[in-house]
Amino acid sequence: MIIDNHKEFQLDGTQFTNIHKELMKYFSDNGIDVEISDDLVGLKKHLMSQSKDDYPYGMDTFFDDEELATKGEFFGLIRQMKSFVLLLKKDDEIIATYAARQMPVEYFIDVCASKKEGVRRGTDVVKPEKLLGLKNSWYSSCQWTSKNHRGKKFGVFLDHLKKNILFDMMNEENNPVQLNYALQREALNDYHVKHLGYEASEYFMTYDNGIGGAGTADDKKYSIAYVMAETWKNKQDEIKKLYS
Repeated sequence: MIIDNHKEFQLDGTQFTNIHKELMKYFSDNGIDVEISDDLVGLKKHLMSQSKDDYPYGMDTFFDDEELATKGEFFGLIRQMKSFVLLLKKDDEIIATYAARQMPVEYFIDVCASKKEGVRRGTDVVKPEKLLGLKNSWYSSCQWTSKNHRGKKFGVFLDHLKKNILFDMMNEENNPVQLNYALQREALNDYHVKHLGYEASEYFMTYDNGIGGAGTADDKKYSIAYVMAETWKNKQDEIKKLYS
């Protein structure tokens, strides 16, 4: 079942579900409901209520609308950008989460590389030139799968669903979505490309004291994992085989 709780975006009864019928059938066959919403506050509440063993991270600042509202004009601009939350539910229990926000890579770099409003500053910053200047780019984070449902591809396929939504539904007139990107810690250097279908990753920066939010205090080196719309489109025949 699809649960539409977003004020602007809907999945049920749209052409989207037919285009991606193999993926939607996988969720249905496994008794999984898919919910799309704009409830970032509820997402934070859910993730922060998990044990540190289950979710050892802090809330990603870019999806913490309560915090963004207190940080001044620049963060206010980020807060106004489009976003959505994806939940997988089984018997009304949330078993996996994801979130995405429309945000140019330049904004992401500006926050990470400069000490804005108390945000910890990174060092040794390398700007990935090929990712700059793309107006309709989306950052994604807050990926979580409950311990009892790991190893079943739910998190991986939720990531696929997120990419499909971005590249199929978030296009604007004369401004199609060009890029989906995520922060990747060194320990997961191969994960995004080998398992989530990202195109590549490029070293981005070092946090001398560890970043915490997208890793632990021991995680210091980070890359940006990314996939362009055309690359994801060309992967579809290969990707769809996974759902059977």
